[in-house]
Amino acid sequence: MTVTANSALGSTSNLIGPTGPTGPTGPTGATGTNGTNGATGPTGPIGLTGATGVTGATGPTGATGAAGMTLLSGFTIDNLAGRQAVWIGAGSNWDATGANGLTNEANALFFVSRTVTLTSFYARISGGTVNAGKSLTFQVFNSSGVAVGSGPSATCVIPGGQSSAVNASASITLNPGVYAVKATSSSGNVPGKPAYWALGN
Repeated sequence: MTVTANSALGSTSNLIGPTGPTGPTGPTGATGTNGTNGATGPTGPIGLTGATGVTGATGPTGATGAAGMTLLSGFTIDNLAGRQAVWIGAGSNWDATGANGLTNEANALFFVSRTVTLTSFYARISGGTVNAGKSLTFQVFNSSGVAVGSGPSATCVIPGGQSSAVNASASITLNPGVYAVKATSSSGNVPGKPAYWALGN
């Protein structure tokens, strides 16, 4: 009897066996390099306005400014009356002599609201001069007819032959109240011309 190889060793099968179990996960690979930066995105919308902050502290008081200027003046439109002394103001003049002098002062009064020292006194006769050998003295009086101050610092004197004068060294302090200016001739009557006076600092 003839025996073949297959008969002797057994036959070979062509069938595939079942899949074996999955092996363990291998180690993690190295981290890759960073990618390039993306393009800048558009600007976002403006945010809401924040709440108002608290008021800051008050700053220090500034330095006191220079004193303001004071200017007082009076005048007559008409000629001075034929008297030795007259009140001048409010566009006219009034007799300042004798019993009527104090009463007439009320017509020429002006008001001063605060204490002030006046350092310049100006006086003028319009359209004429003081007669030679005479002088015309302007002075401030309070409402009781009492002169304010005395001496050269309290008056403005127009000498004979002149039409005006200025006393730049005056020192006349007026407190709140009412006052008037009187013009007095050194002798005889005041000039029969309009007059003007001014006080300032």
